[in-house]
Amino acid sequence: MRNGSAKTRRRIALAAIALAVVAVSAFFIDAWGRDQTKTFRPIPDDVMFQPSSASQHFQFKVAVTLRYVEPEQRKLVTFEVTVENKSGRPIRELLVTAELPRSLVAYSGGQFLTFGQMDAMDLVPGQVPYGLIACRTQVLPDPDALSDQERARFYAALRQPIKIALWWQDGQEYLTLDPDDFTFVDFPGWE
Repeated sequence: MRNGSAKTRRRIALAAIALAVVAVSAFFIDAWGRDQTKTFRPIPDDVMFQPSSASQHFQFKVAVTLRYVEPEQRKLVTFEVTVENKSGRPIRELLVTAELPRSLVAYSGGQFLTFGQMDAMDLVPGQVPYGLIACRTQVLPDPDALSDQERARFYAALRQPIKIALWWQDGQEYLTLDPDDFTFVDFPGWE
């Protein structure tokens, strides 16, 4: 009898361990699946874009920065769009999606051109955060490694407008950010 109860306890312990492993695995698989499904809100194809200067709610700053890192012949370019509330009223549940110009596809090696933030946030005048920064870093060609003609074409591709869509509790805007307002940092031979 004693031997039978030891076997029963061992079976119960093994069943409990197996149940715990299944429960923990299910939790991590579910959590991993949730993280993998987060995406930027897509910009509809059928919207009309206005110049960013027409916005009654937001002002923008755009910095495009070249950073020299490995591997050779490729450099990282960071596109940073700062969105600030200029309306004087709270903007609740703001979502932002930006899209780099399609002219960069030839230089990006098929990388995604869309970036933004995936979780809604509030911009309330006088309260932190004072603005939202949407950022995208991409591997792009090293301008120093390009011929003068290739560099001119690459820089022309960078000088295209960025599309930006903003959704919040009380509205939405679809805007283009003018490249004349961009700040370009550390680009050799930039004219």
